[in-house]
Amino acid sequence: MGGLVMFGLRVSLILVWFAGCASQRLIVPEEDWQTVPVAQRTSVDRRHDTDLAAARTELATATTELAAFRR
Repeated sequence: MGGLVMFGLRVSLILVWFAGCASQRLIVPEEDWQTVPVAQRTSVDRRHDTDLAAARTELATATTELAAFRR
């Protein structure tokens, strides 16, 4: 039982770490970004938004699991 709890804690902490890193958006100077066609910029932005939403969901789940573990 203890091994399972430790595994869950490790997974939760890894997810928290990953979500924290995932929230760092790559910054491209505006003039460089404008050279990319609009359709491609939209695609990149949409993928980023999807990835960010998934990371935030993972962070919320990991935070909830960690709070439950501490009880």
